[in-house]
Amino acid sequence: MLDMKIFENMFKYIIQIIQRILVFLRIRQIQKTILVLGIDNSGKTVFLMRLGMDQYNYTNNRPAPHEEVYVRQNHFKIRFINPDKYHRSRHAKKEILQWLEEAHGSVLLVDGRDHERLPESKQLIQEIILLTRNPVLVFYNKCDTKEFGPVEKIDDSLDMEHIKLICNQKKIPFNVKVCTIAKRLGITEGLQWLYKEIGVY
Repeated sequence: MLDMKIFENMFKYIIQIIQRILVFLRIRQIQKTILVLGIDNSGKTVFLMRLGMDQYNYTNNRPAPHEEVYVRQNHFKIRFINPDKYHRSRHAKKEILQWLEEAHGSVLLVDGRDHERLPESKQLIQEIILLTRNPVLVFYNKCDTKEFGPVEKIDDSLDMEHIKLICNQKKIPFNVKVCTIAKRLGITEGLQWLYKEIGVY
């Protein structure tokens, strides 16, 4: 009788270990990597916080230029990139190229009210499109401000028709959404599209 009790406890313990291993393997299997890119003040830090990152502590409330952070509940990790560092440092460019190869998708943030810096966003988007073959989601941020847009003007400034043509030629899933990240306006639909494209859902 005692031997049977020991056997039952051992069996339960083994089952628990197997269940934990299966959970771990499932998480590892579905974990995805997303790159978040954008010039200064495009909304990268707020975007990370809106993904449930408020529990993470950053220096001066901002991620480091090449910080890697994790969104545990969705089983994917986000890599934050400062494109200024990308253009200034050869080492950073090499590192980012490696990250692009490892990434399952990219989010590029554009400050839709800063018309003077749209050419910088254009350069960044075109470079990423040329370097990747994975889904790309572009957010035109801060759509609730009076300086925003119009969308057609942003499209023209970014040469979006040319970018879409390159994506079609390379068969890159590509999407553009208008949003205000700080107020959680318009980001859900875009993220759902990206999650579906990279296989999170």
